[in-house]
Amino acid sequence: MRHGTCFHRRLSTHHAGAAPHSAVAELEVVRRRSRPEMNSAIQGLSAGLAAAAAGIATSYLLRSVRPDARQEGSLTVVEYGRPMKLFVLVVWLFVAGAAVAAAFASEHDRIIAFCTVAGFFLLILSLHLEFFHVSIRYDTDGLHTSSPWRRNRFVPWSAITGIRFSSALQWYVLSTSGLGHVRLHLYLSGLQSLLNELASRGFSIPVATPKHK
Repeated sequence: MRHGTCFHRRLSTHHAGAAPHSAVAELEVVRRRSRPEMNSAIQGLSAGLAAAAAGIATSYLLRSVRPDARQEGSLTVVEYGRPMKLFVLVVWLFVAGAAVAAAFASEHDRIIAFCTVAGFFLLILSLHLEFFHVSIRYDTDGLHTSSPWRRNRFVPWSAITGIRFSSALQWYVLSTSGLGHVRLHLYLSGLQSLLNELASRGFSIPVATPKHK
């Protein structure tokens, strides 16, 4: 009987000691199963917040546009305002931070992270070139355009043949005879002054339909 009692005590002790290990294993399984769901929820929340932030930023930038152009001697200047340029500089900081975070990502996620950062880099680079280097100056003779996307041009008023508005791209397009197109984005400060000048010269100005107000 004494040997049997000892055997049962050892068996009970073995099961008692094994129970916590079994519970820990089950918790680990549950944690691993729930991790993809949590990651998916976090990604969905992040995407939603990013979309909301983009909408707010777009609305703010559109409201910051000045209708009247500034004067530069005899020239009237249509250009992107300071809020646009400040926005680009702030986003550059976020891209730099994302690049640092990507460098410390796990080996499995590092390639995806760097590809995402590279995509944002190209996007912000294009915005930087647009906001800092695009301008239209005009006087009594015509338009003097400056852009990183093509050579600088002088467009006489007499060369402008028409004007239309693109709702998809949110810009006016001036058609010319032999000098290509001149695109005027709604985010340009002083745009209304130029449109008023075109209207005074007999052009019909189409109604713009901003995506965000």
